[in-house]
Amino acid sequence: MSESNSVGSDRKHYLLLANYAMVLLAGLNTGWIGPLIPAISKARDIPLTELGALLSVQYTGCLLTMSLGKKTVDWLGIKGSLVVASTIAGAGFLTFALATSPDFLWFGSLLIGAGTGINAIVGTLVVLRLARENSATALNKVHLFFGLGALLGPLVAWTAHRCGWQYNSAFFFATIASIAILILTVKASELEKRPEEVNAPRSIEILKSPGLWLYSLVMFFYVGIESGATAWLFVFLREASKMPHAEASLGMSMLWIGLTASRHFCGRLCQKYPPPTVALSFMLLSALSLLALTVNPQLGLFTLGLVALIGFGFGPVFPTVLALVNNRYDSSAALVSTVAITTGFLGGMIFPYSVGKIFEQAGIVSGMGFVTAGAVLMILIFLIIFKKAKTESPQEKTICEAEESKTGSL
Repeated sequence: MSESNSVGSDRKHYLLLANYAMVLLAGLNTGWIGPLIPAISKARDIPLTELGALLSVQYTGCLLTMSLGKKTVDWLGIKGSLVVASTIAGAGFLTFALATSPDFLWFGSLLIGAGTGINAIVGTLVVLRLARENSATALNKVHLFFGLGALLGPLVAWTAHRCGWQYNSAFFFATIASIAILILTVKASELEKRPEEVNAPRSIEILKSPGLWLYSLVMFFYVGIESGATAWLFVFLREASKMPHAEASLGMSMLWIGLTASRHFCGRLCQKYPPPTVALSFMLLSALSLLALTVNPQLGLFTLGLVALIGFGFGPVFPTVLALVNNRYDSSAALVSTVAITTGFLGGMIFPYSVGKIFEQAGIVSGMGFVTAGAVLMILIFLIIFKKAKTESPQEKTICEAEESKTGSL
């Protein structure tokens, strides 16, 4: 290999580093936004009830750009898409930091979500093309950074509170980080399309595949139960488990610790065992832990152990299932990533609202039971996926066989 080719190859990996940094930043924002909302309310004299819309607006921004993920890559390429993602996210963080009214806070949230949504799709493609490990291991590694960020985010908020810094110090930091990511991306080399993507089947043919939509349904239920559980877990621990505020807060930390740890270990497991088996095992762990917490929420300190197991079971599911659907439709990675992630995000929007309504009308335990039922449905759909291969088109059978030769079957 010539020296120029070597430099070009190294610069391609700048895209991988930029994606890791953006995923970490998204995790930090997820972790600190909740604890910072009271500070925003106090500093800007805005009622807490109005600020509750911030997360919904951010999710809306994500959904809009996720749904356009394939078209964005077709128009701008991988490098151009990551440049746009970091630019929009940075503009959102800066707008949020400077905002003095709800309108600008919501606009900043919309931009943050839009930048994060682009990276969710494009970053997946970068990892699948550049990472040296198998796809399941590589995607678990990158999503480990999200869990790490979500774990550190509340610590950032607590430090700002203890040191007397304003809430916007966190968002100024995120702005600077976005600029650094942008510079790194601009210095990177573009990623060319792989030969199999150049000759990919028409999008309509892939969209007619039952397998793609079954995988997407698994993502819908997974993101739904994870977001539903994490959004209402603190309330559940306070009201159903009768925990003091400090212990309930510790429970949220245990959830993120479990999720981060399992993504670390799952990367190694996917090198030794078939990824479908790994994903199913962790799905079962999360479902059984949710069931145990729902049936008997008052187990004292053992409750915190169950919460950690729920997070441990959650961790590998999203990146491993995303790797499986990309392995199955290897020549249409941009399209299937867009469909699967966007469908999953719809679950993330629907479940927290539904759980809140059930909490209000049927009780706290019933709401957590709804989350558990979603986990069971996810497992059933996942088991159906590999039974459908015999009824699929010849092309899909070939893809399935290639996947099973790499990962093994259930």
